[in-house]
Amino acid sequence: MKKRIKTFTIACLIFTPLFFYACEYAQILGFVQPSQVETYYANNITDSSATIQVNVLAVGALQIAEKGVCFSKTISPVIKDDRMICGTGYAPYTAKIHGLDPGKKYYVRAYTINADGVTYGNEINFITLK
Repeated sequence: MKKRIKTFTIACLIFTPLFFYACEYAQILGFVQPSQVETYYANNITDSSATIQVNVLAVGALQIAEKGVCFSKTISPVIKDDRMICGTGYAPYTAKIHGLDPGKKYYVRAYTINADGVTYGNEINFITLK
């Protein structure tokens, strides 16, 4: 019995670092894919708000630490622009953005953040009501 425990302990000490090294190596070589999100559509558009539907297409290999939408009056919004945080995890989500100006065109992209950084979805746009 003691021999089995000793063998198991030695195996754990040898293979655990190898497992983590292999995961790190796969990530460096690009075998680990990032999460992918689709900015699906905008609806319930008013003069000052809109609802954005987002679909999570692929979850990647790393935990999603934050997900949401970023928006701007200029193309290619990023998270440094205005954003609405919608939580964590892999499920599709809905973002309701407020404080918009009436009669203006807004550009929106879904995003996810994990240990690898930020991944953006496609861009959509809409015009608020006057």
